[in-house]
Amino acid sequence: MAGLYESTGRYAEAETLYKQASDILIKQTESNFANLSEKEKGLFFQTFSNNFEVYNSFTLRAYRQIPAFTGWLYDNTLVIKGLLLQSSQKMRQAILSSGDEVLKKQFADWQAKKNLLAQAYHLPIAEREKRGIKTEQVETEGNELEKLLSLRASQLPNLSGFENLTGLKPSTWQDVQKKLKAGEAAIEIIRTRYFDNQWTDSVLYIALIVRPETQGQPEMLVIPNGNDLENKVFQYYRNCIQYRRPDTRSFAHYWQPLAEKLAGVRKAYLAADGVYLQLSLPALLNPVTNRYLIEEIDVHLLGSTRDLLRPTRPPRATEAALLLGRPAYDLGLARHQSLSQHYPPTTRSGEETIAYYTVGERLANITWNDLPATETEVREIRTQLLAAGQAATLYLGENAVEEVIKNARNPRILHLATHGFFFTPKAKVRVDTTQRMESIDLDIDFGSGRGFELSASGSKAGPPSAKQEAMLRSGVVLTGVSTYYRQPEAYQGKGIEDGLLTAYEAQNLHLDETELVVLSACQTGEGEVQNGEGVYGLQRGFQQAGARAVLMSMWSVADEATQRLMGLFYENWLGKKQSKREAFKNAQLALKAEYPEPFFWGAFVMVGE
Repeated sequence: MAGLYESTGRYAEAETLYKQASDILIKQTESNFANLSEKEKGLFFQTFSNNFEVYNSFTLRAYRQIPAFTGWLYDNTLVIKGLLLQSSQKMRQAILSSGDEVLKKQFADWQAKKNLLAQAYHLPIAEREKRGIKTEQVETEGNELEKLLSLRASQLPNLSGFENLTGLKPSTWQDVQKKLKAGEAAIEIIRTRYFDNQWTDSVLYIALIVRPETQGQPEMLVIPNGNDLENKVFQYYRNCIQYRRPDTRSFAHYWQPLAEKLAGVRKAYLAADGVYLQLSLPALLNPVTNRYLIEEIDVHLLGSTRDLLRPTRPPRATEAALLLGRPAYDLGLARHQSLSQHYPPTTRSGEETIAYYTVGERLANITWNDLPATETEVREIRTQLLAAGQAATLYLGENAVEEVIKNARNPRILHLATHGFFFTPKAKVRVDTTQRMESIDLDIDFGSGRGFELSASGSKAGPPSAKQEAMLRSGVVLTGVSTYYRQPEAYQGKGIEDGLLTAYEAQNLHLDETELVVLSACQTGEGEVQNGEGVYGLQRGFQQAGARAVLMSMWSVADEATQRLMGLFYENWLGKKQSKREAFKNAQLALKAEYPEPFFWGAFVMVGE
């Protein structure tokens, strides 16, 4: 009926019905999420996510006649953007702060099952069968336990409905507006397909802009060439970075339309979507002024602008800053086992650690290059922390084992300086031995859906879900990884971690009071982009574990320039008492003076609080 009203130009009547339908879907989400695991929440949300894209298309056609529709679109976006991540974080926070020790024990058991699954998903089917490992059974048990936890968390005092999902009361664009100061703006970027009685192949981007002086409704900007932004324009952007060429076009495509709406704005709180999640916005060059965006406006990246409504949380970290650098990738088995014995096992008692054979078989051929600058980096940071009167624990070389991270409890800062990796679903990955990344060509096919395989080996390893699989394709490498994968059989039953910390594993870390995670490695900001839900990769893993902010890289980074950037950042933050955001921006500007190309200073971005 809403479509019929719209087709006859009766937009106000169509809006009433669309709003009613939207409210019903949101109410269904509130009532059903409490009984679902995260995987089931994702499947449930997918069943009606198309409806919200239909509402987007309706607003695109109707807002010129009835501008107030843009306020409804903004309010809907405040509900649904990043909802899966927010609900997962809220469940975790509610349980860990509940004082219910039985509930906490069940939560720990569930995390142990997830750790086991993280390892088993990369084990070839034949090897699993040989060991009697039934991943489907473990996953089913984990899902059932997670549903119980979700239900128990929803029954805790003072939480109901939407507040139970996100920790916030239902909010509107006017609530966001009240948090803005003069010279600030809040921007919601929405990626949407276009629906016109049927789905088209057109992708559009919508920017909804709120400023303190906004009256009536948010300002709406439509960027119609979404297909180009995600393909040929993005390829040009990446090529300019990779080959260090001047980029004189990307600004016009990605930011100029916004810049025209942001006159007088000094700080923009931006919740990205789609291709905007894959950009380092501060590194875009304005060819008219010959200045980079970092020099023209302060862009503060958020998962959703509803994050502006969260009360400020004082740091309550229970551990010193935790710094890991220059891991000994070739550490021998005997020494590795000796070091690992200092830490309790990270899977359930009686369950041995399982190797990541499928990715591991390919990683066995990689020589992870030594990174001396990472040692200098973390030593300097420790000195700066101590000078600022803050405790810091340093793990270098052979001591930089994966067990250190998995057994950490709420360090104020977690800083990892090492190699990073990210594999696309099907890609031949060029590996650079001189930087903080991989070191050979890999031809990898993770396929689609539940199963994936490596084309080089043909060993199938299903069945993680598509989102779980994306979280298994990004990570950082730590002590002993090379030796482990050259002789994995020798490690079985030893209770030793493999030295690969994936995004999937990062979800289970204990970082609920951690102020900042720094991923000082290559490609740590990359992952699988999920429309409306962000990036499935390391960033999401650490945020799901509770980290308030994550500093990560969007491309492969130069070792010594990164060391310099990190030193400048901590000097500004700890020594000069600047805010995290201000300290990082000023560090980038200082590094830019030394290394003018954005390849060197523009790779890292900060997201979160």
